[in-house]
Amino acid sequence: MKGSDIVDKLCSDQGVDLTPEQRQDVVATESEIFKNSGLEEAEPVAIVMRIIKEGRARGIPMGVVSGGEHAVVEKALGVCGIGDAFQVVVSAKDVEHAKPAPDIYQLAAERLGVDPRGCVAYEDAPLGVESARRAGYLEVVDVTSLDQHPERGMKDGGRGEGAGEGLRGEVEDKARGVM
Repeated sequence: MKGSDIVDKLCSDQGVDLTPEQRQDVVATESEIFKNSGLEEAEPVAIVMRIIKEGRARGIPMGVVSGGEHAVVEKALGVCGIGDAFQVVVSAKDVEHAKPAPDIYQLAAERLGVDPRGCVAYEDAPLGVESARRAGYLEVVDVTSLDQHPERGMKDGGRGEGAGEGLRGEVEDKARGVM
């Protein structure tokens, strides 16, 4: 979901009437605040970093699909030291229809030169999971369900149930691209 869509939904849900210019200002301000302060404080998620490093070591083409702006995404990748791991970065601004539409994931696979049916998506949000599934990806993994993800305990009440980690079994052998 694009930032402007989020602001539109919040305005609708809260009964707030903002002009289009005010809505754009809200999106720009949030992006600037995150880019200039919150980003440096964000901690990389260890299991996600492991998946990225494993994919890079195996030579699997990888891309980033994000609802965020290119500048913010690229800065985040740099802060985490993984900017060179990805051949493609696709943001919501690159497509007409943002997540949950399949457009963004289809474009990422196209830019990587791989068939979406051979791609694995690792996602941290329900709209992204839906988007990748609708794009026809081989598998879609909700990273927040992985055992070592910090949000894992919140989702299962701390029981520690969930998918295994990393590129797994048959899927890892079939994967032609990772997003």
